Amino acid sequence: MSSKRSKPLSVHEILNELENDDSPVPECITFEPPDNANTAVTDEDSGEEDDIVIHNLPGSILRAPAEAIYANQTDSESESEDEISLASLQKRSRIEQPLQQPRPSISAELEDTVIRPPSVQNKTYKWRNRHRPNDFPSFQPLEGPGNMLRSPINYFDQLFNDKVINMLVKYTNLYASQKNKPGNVTTSEMKSFMGILLYSMLAKTLNVLGKLVRL
Repeated sequence: MSSKRSKPLSVHEILNELENDDSPVPECITFEPPDNANTAVTDEDSGEEDDIVIHNLPGSILRAPAEAIYANQTDSESESEDEISLASLQKRSRIEQPLQQPRPSISAELEDTVIRPPSVQNKTYKWRNRHRPNDFPSFQPLEGPGNMLRSPINYFDQLFNDKVINMLVKYTNLYASQKNKPGNVTTSEMKSFMGILLYSMLAKTLNVLGKLVRL
């Protein structure tokens, strides 16, 4: 039986080769723990507990990977056997696993994530020689009533213009006709009536203010 194997044999296979082959008897046979070594229930020996031989080993030990150690075998040969088994195992895994796409490098990933500024393009500018204008627009005078004093009738006309007076005359005559009374009020009469009301309110206000001052 050859001392070098690309794949470890089980205890049962080593025993069969030793029985059927004229190979030298190994110094010892080492085997790995069986698959059910850590379980609560394991296979028991088929023989007596005190009479343990090769033929009454449980099936879990017979199926365990084993290695035959010979007296003239050196450590280098054992290491070369392990290397051959490891190399064949790696070759087999490369064949079984599909080819994977190469992962891009970190620098390539950073180039994809970094936002680059837009390229600067050469632009042509047209410069025009323009001076500040010397002519300034003239300022318009302020709009609104002047500061000069006017007569009371002028202030009355600004407060009650012709449109307001005509509207009061129209609806006053309409109300009088509805009451079967003559509606012949004129604009001058309406202005006089409004003036009397304003003066009465002013006189009444002044009278009230005078009483307050006396108090």
